[in-house]
Amino acid sequence: MHNLVLVIIDDEPKVAEALKGLITKILFPNKGIEVHITNSVKQGVDLIQKQLPDIVFLDIRMPDEVGFELFNQVDLRHTKVVFTTAYAEYAIESINKFGCLGYLLKPIGLDDLNTVFNRYKEEQSRNKTQYLKFIADNGKRTLLNLEEVLLFKASSNYCEIYLKDRKYILAKTLKEILEGQDNHIIRVHRSYGVNLKYISHYTGKSLLFKGVCNNQLDGFISEIPIGETYLDTIKEYFL
Repeated sequence: MHNLVLVIIDDEPKVAEALKGLITKILFPNKGIEVHITNSVKQGVDLIQKQLPDIVFLDIRMPDEVGFELFNQVDLRHTKVVFTTAYAEYAIESINKFGCLGYLLKPIGLDDLNTVFNRYKEEQSRNKTQYLKFIADNGKRTLLNLEEVLLFKASSNYCEIYLKDRKYILAKTLKEILEGQDNHIIRVHRSYGVNLKYISHYTGKSLLFKGVCNNQLDGFISEIPIGETYLDTIKEYFL
């Protein structure tokens, strides 16, 4: 559960803070979970667009608005929604019409909350599309589909990520980024990781990109050396 980004939308500050406390102090203490709180759908839209949360905890019944309005105002394709309410009559509509990760009745119990996070973890393990969420060098939170990445290049405690037409610099190590990725996104050298589906040639000692990238990108190299430690793994893939 490291590095999850959550948004809580609830018009009752004490309820929102209590939920945040259950998550960050009891369920996942010292896990680096980022929680943002707001008290309206309008402000929630702004937060979601800025923070790209993994999960939104959404109060259904608030003064002058209903939480369901959120679905008409912001893209939630990469965000799971958990409805929170004191009114059980909204359960069927929440699940059947909008779909949701969970439905929590207030006061929210620790066991029910834990069930929601376990369900999220299970869903993520079944999701074949892998994304990397990070703060780009322009200060904007970015959601990157790893299938679009060609090359990962280690630079001390940073990593340069090359797509076909752009480059990102992340304050993460190459090991942190590649850990748990699919077998075609692998490390081939202590300084390099590649997406093997973009490799056109295997020479035995190196891998070549061809015709897939703007070679004007600063720092991009079209021929990637294979470290001795990784030779057998790469050979098995291509032979």
